[in-house]
Amino acid sequence: MAAELGLAINIFQAFETCIKAYQFISVANNTDRDSNNFFSRLQWEHYRLLQWSKSTGLETGEPSEKLNWQYATQLLGEQETLLSSAAKVKMRYNLDVSEEQVPWSRQKEDLKERYVSGFIESLRRLRPELYTQRTHTSKSKNGPIKRLRWASVDKVQADRIVKDISELNDRLEALLDSADREWMRDSISDMLRDIISRCNNAGDIETIQSLINPKAVSSNDALAAAATLKQMRILMRKGTSGLSEMSLPELRQLSYRRLKPCSPSQSLQYRELEVCKYDGVDMIVDWRTVPSATWNVVERHMQCLALILSKTDDPSFHTLPLLGLLAWQEQCRFGFVHKIPPRSKACNGTWHHKSLHAIISDHTMVSLTTRVDIAIQMAQTILQFHTAGWLHKAIRSHNIIFLTSDSDNTVASLLRDPYLVGFDYARPDSKSGQELTELPDTPLLMDLYRHPKSRGIHRQSYQKQFDLYGLGCLLLELALWKPLVKIATLSHGIDIQEILDATDSDNYDVQFPSFLNFEHNEKLLMLVEHSAGFKFCEAVKTCFSAESLTGGTGTNTSLGAQKQVLEHLRRCKL
Repeated sequence: MAAELGLAINIFQAFETCIKAYQFISVANNTDRDSNNFFSRLQWEHYRLLQWSKSTGLETGEPSEKLNWQYATQLLGEQETLLSSAAKVKMRYNLDVSEEQVPWSRQKEDLKERYVSGFIESLRRLRPELYTQRTHTSKSKNGPIKRLRWASVDKVQADRIVKDISELNDRLEALLDSADREWMRDSISDMLRDIISRCNNAGDIETIQSLINPKAVSSNDALAAAATLKQMRILMRKGTSGLSEMSLPELRQLSYRRLKPCSPSQSLQYRELEVCKYDGVDMIVDWRTVPSATWNVVERHMQCLALILSKTDDPSFHTLPLLGLLAWQEQCRFGFVHKIPPRSKACNGTWHHKSLHAIISDHTMVSLTTRVDIAIQMAQTILQFHTAGWLHKAIRSHNIIFLTSDSDNTVASLLRDPYLVGFDYARPDSKSGQELTELPDTPLLMDLYRHPKSRGIHRQSYQKQFDLYGLGCLLLELALWKPLVKIATLSHGIDIQEILDATDSDNYDVQFPSFLNFEHNEKLLMLVEHSAGFKFCEAVKTCFSAESLTGGTGTNTSLGAQKQVLEHLRRCKL
């Protein structure tokens, strides 16, 4: 018993000492780029260690009996030494550090001053309880604190020490059982995604990219892709300070003169989605017409959007690869020229595109497995764009297409690869992006897919939750395999076509039914659960209740609701 008690005391002492060492590191010049990056990465390892303590029971004072605590205590000791021993750091890394004794009263003020980076500020906002816990731990003893003070930060050597500390945390994580490891990795990935969505500094995004380890979790590839898009969005803003080493890719500007119809008997229409050839190669063009008076304003935005779409080649983005942007000022048209994905090129016969809306109308039955797959892919795509700080603004089954050929004679082959299109009105989720808001030039029926607060002339500025509402409408269609207009008629007892027939074409304030009360519509709930199962129904419910989850503000910067939707959908396949 005495030996067990002694081991328990050693465990808690080792952990508390290590946490203090993290908290009291000081960098003389923590405002320059390298120092900030170094300090941010150390604080991230601090966060990882605190998450590990949750998994092991240390946080609650009940350490798990399944863990090899003797080895864990050794790893904590090694980590504490790297964080607090000047002699060890000088000898091993040849870094200029010193030790100093700091009274608590001064240390408390230093803590406030050191949190300078956007990365750390985001971490504090998302997990304020961690800062409170650290403060409480430190106050347990109010005597002087020994800490390392870094006179300067050598980038190469600092990178070495952070990697060594990270490896020690990796070893601690490896001591967990598989379920706890999975929980910890998921929580780490979720935190990184939330921080990416909040950061507005290219240097902070670089820090995040250095923390992402694609080998650890496959989903980290998606995080890295979202971070790259977010960094591009930041660099596109006017007045960017150029903190990042990343340079924007060059946008390929295309000419309408090199567009040709697929066959001599056809002619180009220059509208909506159009199949054609560019320099003799099959392409698909997504057209947008703009008023001549707004050309100069819209052109810059179209260029930025095209750059973003040119970098969505990660599999987590279910979009068509972009060749370049076609700007035709004489006709007030822009065209996003997309390449045909390699898998579609392999099809035999003439290929064409078909929207999910058209397929739902033409085919009465599709397997639930296929429908769930489409739902997951679209939910993942929207989550990726929102993480990168972009709003789609037109989520509906009309804007999900499938590339098919004459040889695709089954529904399964037809629904092989969904692609999200319709980025005509997509914009950054920012104050500057709000200046680009305009009434959509689409049929009134499309308002059925829009959040009630996003309809009509007096609509609110677009928010993430409005895209999530559109996703909810899409999930309804996939669950019941019916067009949304029929679902609305069925669930609300309203003839949508009668509403349209009685409405003037220039009336933007049509009173379409809303699905915000989905969780209280017993008839619709029963239909969805019967057709697609409980978890799918929970995903739909989350989409339509996002407003209440965010307190009605629409900020939803944690992306919590969207991650819940994706988790519910993935559980449908278990």
